[in-house]
Amino acid sequence: MASVQTAPHPDSWIKNSEQRRQMLRVLLVACGALIAIGGSAAVGAIANGWLVVLGGIAAIMGLLMVLRPSFGMTVLIVFVYMDLSNLIEVNWGIPSLNKLLVALIFVGVIGTRALVQRRPIVLRSVEGAVLFYGFIIAVSSYVNGEVDTAFDQLIDFAKDFAIVLILVQLCDSEVVWKRMQWAIIISAGFLAMLTCYQMLTGDTTNDFFGLAKAPVHQIVEGFDNTRPTGPLDDPNFYAQILLMVYPLAAYRVLDEKRLRAKGLALLCTLLIVGAIIFTYSRSAFMMILIISALIVLERRMNVYKIAALAGVVLLVALPILPQGYLDRMATITGSTSSAEGQTELSFRGRSSEMIVAMQMFSTHPLLGIGYSAYEEHYLTYSIHVGLDNRLENRQAHSLYLEAAAETGIVGLAAFVFMYLMVFRSLWIARKQLIRIGRSDLVLWLSGLQFGLMGYLMTSIFLHDDYVRYLRLAIGLAISASALTEALVRRYESARTHEMLTTSPTEGLVLADK
Repeated sequence: MASVQTAPHPDSWIKNSEQRRQMLRVLLVACGALIAIGGSAAVGAIANGWLVVLGGIAAIMGLLMVLRPSFGMTVLIVFVYMDLSNLIEVNWGIPSLNKLLVALIFVGVIGTRALVQRRPIVLRSVEGAVLFYGFIIAVSSYVNGEVDTAFDQLIDFAKDFAIVLILVQLCDSEVVWKRMQWAIIISAGFLAMLTCYQMLTGDTTNDFFGLAKAPVHQIVEGFDNTRPTGPLDDPNFYAQILLMVYPLAAYRVLDEKRLRAKGLALLCTLLIVGAIIFTYSRSAFMMILIISALIVLERRMNVYKIAALAGVVLLVALPILPQGYLDRMATITGSTSSAEGQTELSFRGRSSEMIVAMQMFSTHPLLGIGYSAYEEHYLTYSIHVGLDNRLENRQAHSLYLEAAAETGIVGLAAFVFMYLMVFRSLWIARKQLIRIGRSDLVLWLSGLQFGLMGYLMTSIFLHDDYVRYLRLAIGLAISASALTEALVRRYESARTHEMLTTSPTEGLVLADK
């Protein structure tokens, strides 16, 4: 088999030249020294001198992100997943760090790839499908008279699409691609650790600067308890973003050869599952079972041994499950007395929201009522339905009904086409990896595929309040196909070179293909 050349690192324009590497080191050391000297003087001379120090450190980090985009992208993934930009704005009043990070990294990536490495920007049909859907949601808002909303949505989508585009450019390096997945696994594990600490110790007053919120919600009728929301404001969405990472971590447990990496993945997996349980999310609980079953089938594991192990784990876990958890899960089937009252109330509310979504779609069939406009128009429709007594704006509680109501048949078609293209790219990537003898990467790809699938399945009952997480999952999934295409090119190049060396005639025929 032809040997596959090692993927060039996306920052190789620095690494290929020892002089440039030394210059970067000298520049960073010099900047650090200036910050240390100037910061020391500022702290003693001005009241808020520490801000000067932080500003200097931020300047160095910004420079490093421009020069080393893969480092910047790792930081950005952590910021997006842990919602650090919003938390920093709430706690310290520093706005829109995510947008600044995206701009810095985008400049670094495009500058490095196009101007220094002289390589084309990767923009394929799958990225085009994502971009087209963004265009449709902006048009939908604009046509419905929501000009300001259309502009805001366009800016937010442009930021999220830039993240997707950056991931695709950087992840033609296997090292970077794996690092991005580890970054999101560790981020999820860290948030889950804070949640598990709160719930096991009862210390829910400490929210760790907003990373571990733990408000009280109704569990079943007549019983309230703490339902952690992590850095978000809703326990179901928190469970959803943890579920997105669960298969990534689980596959690392099964596949990692290094003991430390396997141990870290196992710890993150257990913490993530524990945190999901503490949220009392029913849909996330069901999807953990489904994804776990799919992993067992995909890995062709012994079903009987796994079932026996699951039984032992269940027996051990039963005494430590949060109070009311089993009653909450029983509401899925309505098999308890408390479930009947709660199911009735929930059914009326959800039915109203679904009917309103369908009515919005029927009255605005082409482009919908405008992206993100469902909540604003809910009461106008619900008072005529007569099922919901809550006189408040509500969300659709279904990503798919929401898409139909807000963007119409055109937006829904673009929405479906986008996801078909994403999953098609994953399917093709899987076949190509097997063909070139890189089955070891298939498990990494499967984790992304099941993570995105889990997010989309739970979105049957959840809207897109935190759509940035979904777009991050899309970006990571698309990056798998970008890496695979790069590996295939290197494989074919190495094979052609080998054939030219051993059999020039066959090699020339292969090169012509």
